[in-house]
Amino acid sequence: MSGRVPLPPGSVLALKVDAGARVSEVEEMIRQWVPALRVRHPAVPVVLWVAMDARAVLPLLLRAATLGVSGAVAEDDAVAAGLRESLASPFRVGAGVVEGLRLRRWRVPARAGTLVEQLVDGSAEHAELGPLLHRLREPGGAVCSYLRNHRLPAARDWFQLGRALHAVLALQREPDRPVQEVARGLRYSEAASLSRQLQQVFGARPTCVRSLLGWEWLLDRWAARVQGARSA
Repeated sequence: MSGRVPLPPGSVLALKVDAGARVSEVEEMIRQWVPALRVRHPAVPVVLWVAMDARAVLPLLLRAATLGVSGAVAEDDAVAAGLRESLASPFRVGAGVVEGLRLRRWRVPARAGTLVEQLVDGSAEHAELGPLLHRLREPGGAVCSYLRNHRLPAARDWFQLGRALHAVLALQREPDRPVQEVARGLRYSEAASLSRQLQQVFGARPTCVRSLLGWEWLLDRWAARVQGARSA
């Protein structure tokens, strides 16, 4: 398996897990296939398609998340609902961003990776960057200098990425909930503010991101925008 083959936004790759499979066998399958799939398709999430109640394999799913698997769908579930539950979860989004960028050959040192995770995950609870940095006990100037020295985007870029990603996931989790309500739940003043942020960060409208599942494909759009802004 070599090279990167583009797949349409919203695509999902699924690994089939038979009902009689042992946990050790599934873990070995994940180790064998998932790294190669993620390198070849970094913008596409990988899920397990399990021939049993997904709750029965919860311990495996927690382990699988650390190996690059985004979730699971049970055979007896409605596919769309099962995928939405897995792929619209905010669990480990910050770690997923760091892993995704490393798959795209970004150099993200361990310390920077931890900082990015904190900025992305913490953005769900803060409307502004300053209070989040204060909670993390990280001086803004020191953070900016550190990221700049490692040729990485500024703290505000990561924070805005996190805000936008959490908005995307909230829209996908509840496809029938009014955008205004989603916006208020995420500390936006109005729906238009949320829409503007998605446009600025991803170049996409709420209706677009809501009609698809997964956020991984949006990371390419963000990366292209911040790299283009830095080289301008």
